[in-house]
Amino acid sequence: DLQVDITELDIDEGSALLFCTDGLTNLVLEREILAAVKEQTDPEASAASLIEMANSRGGFDNITVVLATDIGGK
Repeated sequence: DLQVDITELDIDEGSALLFCTDGLTNLVLEREILAAVKEQTDPEASAASLIEMANSRGGFDNITVVLATDIGGK
């Protein structure tokens, strides 16, 4: 049997959503993740930067990053 959790969120225009595995969050602090997302205008470059940061700190687990930017609004 498969159990699915569904959550609805109101997202402000211009927001970003980051989906990642613990391979990232175990090695990179939340404030560092936020800074990396804010510093880049290209979401692909931000994701690559985060993966590189985690790898440089050992990268001992799978590191997956999906970043969606400029979302939200009505």
